[in-house]
Amino acid sequence: MVAAETGIVQTAGRRVLDELLQERGLQPGAYALFFVVGEGTFFELPQTKEIVETMSGSVLDASGHVFSFWMEWDAQRRQPILSEWAQVEPEPFWATAPEYQRARRRLGLSTA
Repeated sequence: MVAAETGIVQTAGRRVLDELLQERGLQPGAYALFFVVGEGTFFELPQTKEIVETMSGSVLDASGHVFSFWMEWDAQRRQPILSEWAQVEPEPFWATAPEYQRARRRLGLSTA
């Protein structure tokens, strides 16, 4: 599935991550991911049997706030969770990082 507004392929992992971010109050289309990496550990979604990779990265909201996250499987609750979620300050070197600048442009934020 391809998300119409972004052209991003909607994988099971991205779908789960979007659901978790929206549970944190972020609205669809009002945030952009950057510096997201797979962490090499996989889990199966019980309902669909889809395989999802644990991932970490950053998310920028429409107000310019940045959050760091880690998405993984919670064995006790038997569901994916954001085990780490913290607001962080943008690093100075991000001013020249293309991935961060694309995220800002996607949300209509200044890149200067």
